[in-house]
Amino acid sequence: DRIAKKYELSEKQLWHFKVRGFSESGQWAILRNLADSRDKPPIGIKPFALAAIKGRRGHAEIMYYIDRMTEESDGEDRCDLFCEAGMWKKALEESVRLGGATKIAHVRSVCNSPDIQRICDEYTSSPTPTQTCISVESFVEQVAGTFYFFGIHKNLRGAP
Repeated sequence: DRIAKKYELSEKQLWHFKVRGFSESGQWAILRNLADSRDKPPIGIKPFALAAIKGRRGHAEIMYYIDRMTEESDGEDRCDLFCEAGMWKKALEESVRLGGATKIAHVRSVCNSPDIQRICDEYTSSPTPTQTCISVESFVEQVAGTFYFFGIHKNLRGAP
């Protein structure tokens, strides 16, 4: 703390230095205590999770930090952290929860598990409600055109 005052480091800079220092020196218990010292650290929880991943800590240690990321806006970061840790099933679950085909495709592209890749393919190939509506509208357009071609002037779009 004296060094932070001497070099005029912000609180966030100081926390980043502490996370890096404790993780690189293998002081994992102190790192956890630092993360637990506040409900929400000024730098968030992501740097702690990244330190655990880079330090090749076990899944339980990594999950300890990721589970603390509970804000809705943390979903993308959670998914990225699961990918970084090689926790493919969790990454896929998070990407599905986020509802984005782009995230599912990202998980598939970085994943080395054929089973998870197959499940990603199933998610991205199954139609969403929006895709289904577009398909139905397209079908009605095609059918209407066919009826018109054969001289049947029935309005299939529901207009009078």
